[in-house]
Amino acid sequence: MKNKIFLFVFFISFFSQSCNDRYRNETISFQNYLSNTFKQKIPEVEHIYLLVSRFGCPNCIDQALIKISEKTVNKQEIGITIVTYDTTLVSKTFIKRAKILFDNNAEYETILPIANLALIKTERGKISKIKILNLDEMEKIIGEEF
Repeated sequence: MKNKIFLFVFFISFFSQSCNDRYRNETISFQNYLSNTFKQKIPEVEHIYLLVSRFGCPNCIDQALIKISEKTVNKQEIGITIVTYDTTLVSKTFIKRAKILFDNNAEYETILPIANLALIKTERGKISKIKILNLDEMEKIIGEEF
């Protein structure tokens, strides 16, 4: 009986740990990137990073940032950081609500392939979700996340 209980507890802890580590490699890479490039770390509180692609559609990026800005206008509790290679892509109204990190080499694109915008949601110092914002799903993803 003790063996069955031990095995049950072992499997529960194993599976809960593997669920929590879904983005383990990406978390390590992103944490190293933030640390090496900006001397920052993934916060413990829930946070959203928006990574702007160098090879995306500028109009699509602009539309997505405008929609996100509109959704977050009254939600100051949402921590948002935009990581971009070009600060002119970020509207002035959004700059007031988000932290902007400038990386002219776009080193973040070595962590994951990006088309237009990538949304990285973090919690407790780890990545909990990664979404690529493309035209087809942009409205849905922005609605769900903000």
